Amino acid sequence: MISPKLLQAYLSTRYAIQDKSLNCSLSIGDINSVLNEFLVLNKVSSWAIITAFNPYSKIRSDTQNTHSNEQLLNKLKEHQYTYLESKAIDPLNNWPVEDGYMILNISFTSAVSLAKSFKQNAIIFGETHSAPKLIDCLVD
Repeated sequence: MISPKLLQAYLSTRYAIQDKSLNCSLSIGDINSVLNEFLVLNKVSSWAIITAFNPYSKIRSDTQNTHSNEQLLNKLKEHQYTYLESKAIDPLNNWPVEDGYMILNISFTSAVSLAKSFKQNAIIFGETHSAPKLIDCLVD
């Protein structure tokens, strides 16, 4: 289970998607009309934001994080997922920016499994016409 302090950090984080096809900032629990329009136009029913940075929220070097994220990217390509690059940004700057991926049309189960394989505490998961949700990957 995620600690209350870490949970608060995740909930206050902004998740930026900056791609030629989508440019928006997401917050947990808030429906984003730009995102929803993109999802409908592209026939995306579900999505997840996953990173391989800082496993179990233990700070690692930029080199280690970049290497882990490259492994995540290779997995996404191997499974032929469509994805956009994302950044998790702490508005208080208490936590470093984490690069990740917004994976389109990934199932909830697959997203959690993928995150667990990269030792992640949590992911952001969403569906068309709904607000992004924080999913605790430590709870079975």
